[in-house]
Amino acid sequence: MSTEDYPEFVELITKQQNSYEKIKTLQTNYKKDAVSRKTIDYLNKRIEALQSLWDEFRSNHEILKKYESAQRDHDYFRQDIFIITRSMFDETMQSMNQLRTKLINEPGFSGLLKPKILETPGTPQFDTTGVHQQIGDETDQYLSTLLRNQMCNFNALKRAVSKINLGDMTEKWQLQDQVNILRSKWESIDKIHWELSYLLQGNDKDYEAKFDHWSKSTTT
Repeated sequence: MSTEDYPEFVELITKQQNSYEKIKTLQTNYKKDAVSRKTIDYLNKRIEALQSLWDEFRSNHEILKKYESAQRDHDYFRQDIFIITRSMFDETMQSMNQLRTKLINEPGFSGLLKPKILETPGTPQFDTTGVHQQIGDETDQYLSTLLRNQMCNFNALKRAVSKINLGDMTEKWQLQDQVNILRSKWESIDKIHWELSYLLQGNDKDYEAKFDHWSKSTTT
């Protein structure tokens, strides 16, 4: 990558990170909000916001693809952020649209508020066979990669802990250096953990046990 291209790459990555966090926050808040709050107006606003965020994210991703060969080790490409963001978008959009349809079809809902749908005779249908399976396969592949990376992080933290010998530390700065090393190792683990937690949904007890073990070990 040339020095002229690097500022554009950084700018795009920053935009992707912001969009990613907004999509994640929208999904999290949607799941937390009480059913009583999820009115037609509530859903319409969030569907529009989510679609806008996704359109921007996808558009920027198309530009970023030209940098993939030169920056394949960057977290954005290495962790397949596009795939996991698309999964979050698909899951949330599907849930909101299903609930919206249900509310519209409920007895007592005013037909005046229903969106007008234009039907075009003979409109060709797109074959989406296998699309959902493809998304699932991509997510499973990403999950496996994420778990392997996390196991490497656990091993790195274990090695760092094993090298600590408090008896050899005579200066305060030596202790601080070790604390900084452990903090850095733990930040790598914590960064991946929230993604794993979202994907695993508590179904991998072995991973949860390892995370809990090191979480307690580094905070006590």
